[in-house]
Amino acid sequence: MKDPFTGMYPKARAKDWIKDMSMQKRGLGLVKTICAETEGMQVWWPKSGKTAWVVLNNHGHYRVI
Repeated sequence: MKDPFTGMYPKARAKDWIKDMSMQKRGLGLVKTICAETEGMQVWWPKSGKTAWVVLNNHGHYRVI
């Protein structure tokens, strides 16, 4: 079942740049991989030089650039 709250926001794909809109304020990140099984994406944040897993279904917490 699809989440009705994610329909208004586009999902990121591999190699897309995203802007973090959450309270963590991580800035711009590059989507490295997407895991369909866990519905997550691995994002590299150049500002901190770290990689983190982010929820793929967009609830407004990121914007695809």
